[in-house]
Amino acid sequence: MIRHLTLFSLIFVGLFHCLFAQEKQVNIAVLDLEGETLTQEERTALTNKLILELSKTERYNIIERARIKDVLKEQGFQQAVCSDQSCLVQMGQLLGVEQLVTGSIVKFGNLYSLYVKIMNVATGEIVKNVNLELTVSIEEVLTQGIKQAVGQLVKSKEESKKTETSTIQQLQKGLKT
Repeated sequence: MIRHLTLFSLIFVGLFHCLFAQEKQVNIAVLDLEGETLTQEERTALTNKLILELSKTERYNIIERARIKDVLKEQGFQQAVCSDQSCLVQMGQLLGVEQLVTGSIVKFGNLYSLYVKIMNVATGEIVKNVNLELTVSIEEVLTQGIKQAVGQLVKSKEESKKTETSTIQQLQKGLKT
C-alpha cells in the first residue's frame, strides 16, 4: 500500500511539473536602435515596438528602459559611444543580463535596412542576427518589419534551416520555369 502511494505521489509530482513547468526566460536588455537617417522619435518608436514584440514571445525577461538608463548613467556609460563588442559586453554585465539586443535602421532613398542582433553577454558571441531590407513606409517598418525581424530572431535553428531549404527550393523551381 505504501509502495503504491509513493509511486502515485511520484507520478503526480512528475505530471504536475511537466504541466506547469515553463521555459526559463532569458534576462535581456534592449538598447535603442541606432540610425542617423531617422529622427529620434522614429528610432524610439521602433525600439519600443521591438521591445513589445520580444515580450510577446514570452522567452525573455526584459529589463525596463528606465532602469537601463539609470544604471548606465550611474556607471558613466553613454550608449551612443558604446558600439564595439567589448564595450557592449561590459554594459550587459553592468545591467546584469544574459543577453543584449542591439541594432540599427538606416534609410537609403525608399529602402530601409534594419539590422538587429542578440549578443551573449558572457561570451560576446552573437547568438542570432537579422538583416532586413524593406522597401516600405516607415509606418510599415513599425507595424510589420519589426514583427518580422523578431520572428526571425526567435526561430530555432531547425526552423531556420527548414525555411532556408524551402526558400532555396522555391527559387530553384522559379529558375526552371
